[in-house]
Order: sequence, then C-alpha cells, then structure tokens
Amino acid sequence: MRKEKYYHLKIHQKPQNFKEIIKPFAGKKVLDVGCGTGWVGKQLKDVSGIDMDEAALQIAGKFETVKKGSAENIPFSNQTFEGIIARDIVEHLFYPLQAVKEFHRVLKPKGLLYLSAPDEKCKFVWDDYTHVRPFNKRSMKMLLEDGGFKIISWYYESNLTGWKYFRIFNIHRTLWISKLLARIGIFRGSIVTLAEKI
Repeated sequence: MRKEKYYHLKIHQKPQNFKEIIKPFAGKKVLDVGCGTGWVGKQLKDVSGIDMDEAALQIAGKFETVKKGSAENIPFSNQTFEGIIARDIVEHLFYPLQAVKEFHRVLKPKGLLYLSAPDEKCKFVWDDYTHVRPFNKRSMKMLLEDGGFKIISWYYESNLTGWKYFRIFNIHRTLWISKLLARIGIFRGSIVTLAEKI
C-alpha cells in the first residue's frame, strides 16, 4: 500500500474518543509520539510531534511542530514537556522500555503520559504485520513502573470505539458499557493507561 493512502485510512485519523484522550492535556506542552496525521495538534495548542515517516511528518506539520525521530531516541532535551500522548506505539517496538525511559526523560516532574497498546485478547492484534507484541494489564504496569511512572487510571478500550453508530451520534468518549464489555473480554481492543512521572 502506498504511504499517501496509508495515512488517509480511518485508523490513522483522530480516534472517535479523542476528547477523552486529550482532556488531561489541555493547556499543557505536549509531545505527540508517532504523530501520524497530527490529530493531536488539531485539538491542542502547544504540540510537538515525532514520527519516523516522512509522509506522516508532511501531513502532521500542518498542525504540529514536527521532527523526525523515534520513541526510543526522542530528539528533545530533558524535561521539555508536561505531557506525552503515545497512542498505539509500544506494540511496534522491540525495546518498549527504552521508549518509556525516553518519555520519562523528556517529561517535566509530575508530567502525564497517555499510553495505549493492543491487549493480548484483542481479536485484531496480529492483523498488522508491524506489531511485535500485545500487552496485558500486568505487562503494561510493569513496563510503566520500570520506566519510572505510576498509573493514575487505566481501562480497556473497546473495539466498538469508532463504530459507525458512535460517529452517527457524535459520541467522543468510550461509553461505560463498552468499557465493561472490554473488561470482561468482549470486543476488547487496547489497554489504555494514564500515568504520572515519579
């Protein structure tokens, strides 16, 4: 698939529950890791984005200040940001702990990290050949703690998030029923965490 088509797929546009994701980051200086099309920059004012893909950076550059860079080697100085949004990134990495340590390095004290990754029970986790591993609650907790974070909140995102009826009714959050179904393993998609630098 050509790159210009890849970044116009719905999965690379802003997620349906984007308001829920960005709410804790309002008014903060934010790093968008794996910025893709730059949907975070469309919603928040002070956003820098990194990505390894030139096609992504060209699109995101309209909405964010972008640099080419990877999650394992972030091209910013220590304690630059108050928040990081890393949505569905760590499942692509061979060394996710290195990335989380980099998140810790570039965050200011008490900085917030939104981190999500496909759960081990997600039906579609292996549909993307670039995925290296899924996560579960325990492995995500260990990863964040080893990287210097404490989890503030977590939930399972449902595969129903982004469902056509969510779009029709203009719903921009994960409904409690979707979270409940995902928690018991029905329609489970990603595990989502909000963590704080310690």
